[in-house]
Amino acid sequence: MIKFPRNLLKHIINEALFSRLQEIAAFANSAKNARYYHAGQDVVMTCIFTGQVIAVDRRDISLAPHLILNGMWEEALTKHCQALVAQKASPVIFDVGANFGWYGLTLSRFSGGSTVHFFEANPSMIPLLHKTVLVNGLALRSRVIHGAVTSSSGENVELHIPSMHKGSASTKGFNVDLANYHENLSDVDVCIVNGISLDDYCSSVGISSIDFIKLDVEGGEGDVLMGATKTIANSGELAIMMEWNRRRYADAILPILKAFGKC
Repeated sequence: MIKFPRNLLKHIINEALFSRLQEIAAFANSAKNARYYHAGQDVVMTCIFTGQVIAVDRRDISLAPHLILNGMWEEALTKHCQALVAQKASPVIFDVGANFGWYGLTLSRFSGGSTVHFFEANPSMIPLLHKTVLVNGLALRSRVIHGAVTSSSGENVELHIPSMHKGSASTKGFNVDLANYHENLSDVDVCIVNGISLDDYCSSVGISSIDFIKLDVEGGEGDVLMGATKTIANSGELAIMMEWNRRRYADAILPILKAFGKC
C-alpha cells in the first residue's frame, strides 16, 4: 500500500475541489447570463456577466452568440483590462472599433466618474450602441461616435462589412479568405464613412488626456495611432489594449509603441 504525505493529499483534494467549484460557478454564471429578449427587427438585448445589458444583432455569428448564450467575451483580456481600469478614480476610456460596445460597457462600471467614448464605423452598430448606453444609465457619461478612426479627419473612407461577421468591418480589406468563414464577397456591403483622428476628436470635445484605449479596427490600428500622437504624448498613465495584425502596420508606429514602458 502506497502512503501519500498528509500535506500532499490535502493539496490534491483542494485542487480537485477548487476545479469542481470553478466548473459549478461557470455553469451558474452561464445560466444567469442566458437571459435575453428580442427588441424588434434583429435586435436582442442580453444580460452579461456583470449584470449589465448589451444590445446585439442576432444575425452576427462572431460575437453575438457568445454574448447571448454565455454573457462573456474574451474573458482573459477582459479581466486584464478591468485590472488596469479599476485602478483609476475617474478614467477616460476610448473603445475604438467598439463593435457592440463590450469593452466600453464592462469597463464603465468601476467608477461613476468614468467617461466612455465608443467609436464605431459600421452604421448598423450605432443604434445598438445607443440602446446599450441608455439601458445601462450611461447617457450622461458616454458618447457614441459614428466614424472611421484613422490618421486624419475629414476624408471619406470606404468600409467593407461582411454579412455574418458584423464586427469585422474593415477599411483595409480582408487578409483572409472569406470563404473559410462562409462569407461571400458578393454579400459584403460597402459604405462610405467619414474619417476622424483621435487628436482632432479630443481637441473638439476638450479632452486633454485619456487613461485607456481598446483598439481593434481590423488592420487599421496603425493609422489610429498615427492620428493620436499628441493625445498619447499628453496621457502619461495611458494603457492601450490593441489587436495586432502581422505585416499590416508601417514602421512609423514603432516609436509610438516603444514610448510605452511595457507591451
